[in-house]
Formats: sequence, structure tokens, C-alpha cells
Amino acid sequence: MGNILKLLFKVFMLFMISDSVLAVRPYVLNIPLHATQISLDPATVQDVSSLWVSRQINCQLLQLQGAAVSLGVASEVSYLSPKKILITINKNASFNDGSPIRAEDVMASYNYLQNSRLVFRNIFSWIKSIESPESNQILIELNQPFPQFLDILSAPHYSLFKKSFLEKAKHNPSLWRYPISCGNYVVTKNSSSIVLLKPKKEGFPIRFHLINSNQIPLSHLNKYDISDLAITEKVKGVPEYNIVKIFDPYQIFLGLNLKKKIWKKKENRCSFMSQLNSSSIQKVYAETAILANDILPPGTMGYQNSEGDLENIKYKYSKKPLPKIEDFCVAFLAVSVPDVYRSGYLSMLKKLYPNAMQKIIANTGRFGSEFIGTQCDAIILGFKSSTFDGYGILDAFSRTDAGYNGFLSKKITEQVKASQEITSSLMRFQQYRKIIREIENECTILPIVVAPYREIYIRDSLITPGIGEVPLDEYYLGNVKRKIKA
Repeated sequence: MGNILKLLFKVFMLFMISDSVLAVRPYVLNIPLHATQISLDPATVQDVSSLWVSRQINCQLLQLQGAAVSLGVASEVSYLSPKKILITINKNASFNDGSPIRAEDVMASYNYLQNSRLVFRNIFSWIKSIESPESNQILIELNQPFPQFLDILSAPHYSLFKKSFLEKAKHNPSLWRYPISCGNYVVTKNSSSIVLLKPKKEGFPIRFHLINSNQIPLSHLNKYDISDLAITEKVKGVPEYNIVKIFDPYQIFLGLNLKKKIWKKKENRCSFMSQLNSSSIQKVYAETAILANDILPPGTMGYQNSEGDLENIKYKYSKKPLPKIEDFCVAFLAVSVPDVYRSGYLSMLKKLYPNAMQKIIANTGRFGSEFIGTQCDAIILGFKSSTFDGYGILDAFSRTDAGYNGFLSKKITEQVKASQEITSSLMRFQQYRKIIREIENECTILPIVVAPYREIYIRDSLITPGIGEVPLDEYYLGNVKRKIKA
């Protein structure tokens, strides 16, 4: 009897110990991402899921907080003159391997972006020189005063990485699965189904679930704490969840391959684009997207709520003969258009070309050259502006190496660059409209649909300060807390 009591006591103590271990185990945020893979290399074209993961693990000299520029790892920013900016790095700022952030790391990061990235690089053409007066200081000299410089530098595209890591990653790109970065989270697992992040100090561990769908049944929602995936059933509310609608416009475009002889002729391009009917695509997106009516999405500086020149082009060219193509090929940039939506685009094109077929481009690093190499006629891809400024999208049309469809214009490059010298919002708007008219009149790219909002389901036991004030892929999850039960 005594032995039995001792055994029961041991079992009871074991239960109590294991229960206490479970009690102190940190809460883990479970979040689904519509992605089959995540790219943490900022030189590639990153989808919104990759950007959200990157936001947690990366840091910058300056950072956007809503619409305001704030200090990131910089402790001080001083204008020595209208063209000279001295930035001091916080002495406590460090990478996730414990090493301090030095000026050489900042310079190496910016050199990497300038040499490797396809878009969001025009800012580097504004810079005359970058020097390091001290190991924790960066002195930037501009070619001339650019009022937008700090705003653009604080966008999430200018993350910092350790110099030695960048040198190794050039020869071994697989290192980007576990980058040496400087944010408050560290990647501890990066597989085809799970990305795990561990906080360096404060914040809950995060488990991102990669799933190949943009929607889930209502019964699956309880697996997650925060989700922006659509619910398959129509619901007005969900028990135990709060619903927040975030204004975060993401626009999809169709661009033509100007390297192909048939599309070199403007009349062929305009005739084709004027006869496209994208209503079938909106049906596929249902209530999550609307038809686009401008090169820029709604809410972006430079947007105009009127089709204007697009309508004029349709009126002028809609009766022109459609170019004859036996096997029309459309390429999809995989990160831009989820697989569940592609059938809508293919249906739209098959109304004009019944034999239309598709190819998928997964290489986000050099998707432009891959698209040209496919000999496809068109590409479907998406753009968004993290700063809600037209520059973020127009920049994609301003660099010869970003001319993914072969559209190269020195004039537009100069116009986009000049737009950032304008201090007046009204005058900058007018400059953007001038650039947009020139792009539209070439019939090289057509806006198709735009998803203005993202609906976020948040477990009601969580406190998520600031969510909804910035695009979701810029929201820092270290702010999330759990409600204390009374």
C-alpha cells in the first residue's frame, strides 16, 4: 500500500511539474500566410507575405510609423546643409549574432540594394557620396536638395544587414533563409510550411504557417491568432474574433512584351488593351477587389478617380483589328497573383485568343529577363506603394533595368526623378499625372484590378495597438499583448 501511495505521489508531482512548465511556456502567435515560399532577400521582388516576415526581422536607419518618419537604429539625424545629412547609429544597436551595427554595414547594405535590386533604386541616383566620418556615423551628400529623401529612406525597402553576411550571401543565396539582420526577431526555422521567429527581447514567438490558398473555411480560423485570409463562408461576425479593415491597396497590371515584333507596334498594343474585358476577373476576386481605373491605386498620391486617357484610348482603338496570334501566352508572376485567381485572367484572355495558355514565373529576382525569355506575349503582376506615394509605383517605369516588358524611356526616367525635387504636393501631383499620361498613351501596361482593403481577423484575447494604422506588412507584431483576465 505504501509503495502504491509513493507511486501516486510521484505521478501527481510529475503532473504538477509538467503543468507548471506548460504554464510558463511563452504564448506563440499563429498566423497564416498565403505563400508557398518566403523570400527574405530585399533584392528580390517580395510578395506581401515576405514583406510582413521581413518587417519583424529587419531594421533600418529610419522607419515609417504611420505617415511619420521616426528613428530606427539611428540615434540622431542632422542636416549640416540642405545637401549634407549626418546620421548617427545608436551605440546599442546590434545584429542578431550580437555584433554591433557599424557604418560599414550600412554602406554595404545600400551598395547591395543599389547593385542588386530592380526597383526602388532611384534614391541612389540622388546621392553624390556616402562616407563614414566615424565607425557609427554616415555622412550622405546629395546631388541637390531632395525634400522626399528621408521619407523614401524610411520606407521598408532599405533594411540593414551585416557586411560579412552580404559578402557570403552573394556566393551562397541560400543563406537568405536565415539572414543576419538587426530587427527584434530572429528566424529559427524556415521550411516549406512553417517560418518560426523568436524574439530577441520582448514579444511573443511567431509561427507563420505557409498555405497555398487565399481563403480558409470558418472552422479553420480557430487555429490562428491573426489572419487576413478570406473566409469561404459569408459571415458578418465571428465569435471570439475582432475584425479590422485595413486600407492597403494592391494593384494588378497586365504588361505586354515589347521585345516581340507584334507588340512593337503601338496600334497593336492599344487595340488589344482596348478590347480586354476584366469583369470576369472581378468575379473571381468577388468582394475583395474592384476594377482599376488608373495606373496608381486609390489612396496614393497622384491617383485620379477617372479613367481619363484610358477611356480615350479605348474609344480610339476599340474598332481597330485585333493582332492575329495563334498561341497567345501569358506569364504570371507567382508572388503577385495567387493560383486561385489565375483562371479569371486566362478566361479574360481566351475571349480574345481562345488558345491562350499560361506560364508561371517563380524567380522574383530577375523576373523581367525571365519573362522576356519565355517569349510570352503578356505578364500579370502586382505593385503597391508602401508610402502611399505615386513614386513607389512610377519608379518601376523609370529604370531601364526595371523595364521588365521592354518599355524603356529616358524621358520618363528623368520625369520621375524630377518629381522628387518638388516640395509642393499639388505640383508633385501634377507631375505624376503628366508621367501617367505618357505611360498610358504608350499602351504598354494596363491596370486590371485593385484590392483596396485587407480584412484582418484578430483573436479577441489579444491587444494589437496600432493595427490598421499602417499596411499589414508594415505592422510590427512585437506590439501584440494578451489581455489579462480579471
